[in-house]
Amino acid sequence: MKRFDELKVGDTVTFRYHESIAYAIRKPGQPSGLPAETGPAITRGKGPRPSGTISEQETATVTVKAIDVKVPSITVLTPRL
Repeated sequence: MKRFDELKVGDTVTFRYHESIAYAIRKPGQPSGLPAETGPAITRGKGPRPSGTISEQETATVTVKAIDVKVPSITVLTPRL
């Protein structure tokens, strides 16, 4: 981590975690059209204090096994199962 040496005992460090899900529905056998996965992307802050952002995108193709509209919830089968 660059600028780590600027941190001092007693400094307050703030972390934020954001998560979201986006999906595309397609018929079995259709190509996803999604880009290949890449590793985490790091963006370093340019302000007076050390800062930065790490982001990562994960793509998975799943099969819908059940839908419960009362909850609402969806059960999927992943390639890992």
